[in-house]
Amino acid sequence: MTQNASVLLLSGFDEPFVVTALELLISSGLRVQLIGLKRGIVSGRLGLHVQVNHAIDGLNGFSAVTTLLLPPCKQSHGQLMTDPRLHRFIAGVLERKGRLLLAPDAARVLQQVGIVDIGASGCVVLDSSEVVAHLL
Repeated sequence: MTQNASVLLLSGFDEPFVVTALELLISSGLRVQLIGLKRGIVSGRLGLHVQVNHAIDGLNGFSAVTTLLLPPCKQSHGQLMTDPRLHRFIAGVLERKGRLLLAPDAARVLQQVGIVDIGASGCVVLDSSEVVAHLL
């Protein structure tokens, strides 16, 4: 059975991290879905535009997301801190015993608002070169 990985893209995501992570995930045989706050195009900080597969509100529960990668997104720290949809979505992945792979900046923001406990099981802070090692 092919493993799945979901990548949550927020406006201003870090393109080099995402491109490297996607290349590693896909070349390792994982099925990858791109998730955004809404369906459509999400723009990175350097101007790369990416079409996401799903909106977080449009997913049928959280069961479809067993491993969630949240790349660096310095321009979206405000959203990470205040958007209840993101908070519910991320908490739901963890409640279902999913794995959360976080870029360091995203981890700090989510820990500040009490959404994640970095020391808890299911939460890993990593750089793009570590993505596949945590999925396999």
